[in-house]
Amino acid sequence: MPWVAQVVSADGRHVTIGYPYFEGCMGVTGVQVTQSDTGVQLTVWGLVGGDAMCTTQIHYASVVVTLDPPLGHRALLHAPVSRRWATSAN
Repeated sequence: MPWVAQVVSADGRHVTIGYPYFEGCMGVTGVQVTQSDTGVQLTVWGLVGGDAMCTTQIHYASVVVTLDPPLGHRALLHAPVSRRWATSAN
């Protein structure tokens, strides 16, 4: 799922990210953190669809991700997402 960085704490240990969702048919199941010496990649995993009806109103939620070690000078990277998200993420 697409996300945007909202806040990185002063100590670099906590990154708050925001993501869009449609009430009733979409939910976040977790955030995967993949770290290296040069970057931190965040992947937001979620479920879309099912039997529930989607609302037409987009909502935004946020989650705080804790990093160990701190972000420091490493790049904060977005995991690849499907092109189908392009219209809902903008």
